[in-house]
Amino acid sequence: MWLLPYDNFTILTQYSSEEVYQIINSAIYVSDGYKYQGYDTFATKYFIGNINKSSFQLNQNVIISPKNIVPDIKGEIDAIPNGTKINIKITSARASILLCILLIFLTIAGIEVWHKSTSQRYLPFIMELFGYLIILLPFKVASRQIKATFLDLLNVDVS
Repeated sequence: MWLLPYDNFTILTQYSSEEVYQIINSAIYVSDGYKYQGYDTFATKYFIGNINKSSFQLNQNVIISPKNIVPDIKGEIDAIPNGTKINIKITSARASILLCILLIFLTIAGIEVWHKSTSQRYLPFIMELFGYLIILLPFKVASRQIKATFLDLLNVDVS
């Protein structure tokens, strides 16, 4: 799955589900429609989104982590006998997916234009690969940062 802008991981912690909810909620700027809590509150939070007792939907805070492609984060909080299990899915933003589709159509158009030229027949494929890497590499970097942030918030050591 390393070639796709998608990441899925699970964190097991000894905190109760209520404690996990409080920890994640403290790192989120909760968007309540048109209510604005102030720039100081917004600028200190890792994520923007919504959370309830069993799930959350987040985006990275662009002020803390400036990226041109901000991934979508969805998670589920499940209580288990000795703690809590948090399943987190990180997907590419819709704009990135639309850009990939646009690159595919441009590649098809490029094949039609350059199919007669022998010296440039691989140019559309090189353009497609370059465009895809422009989308994939920042996503993978952001995904690692998000995973590290969650591990740091929940005080989980990875061995």
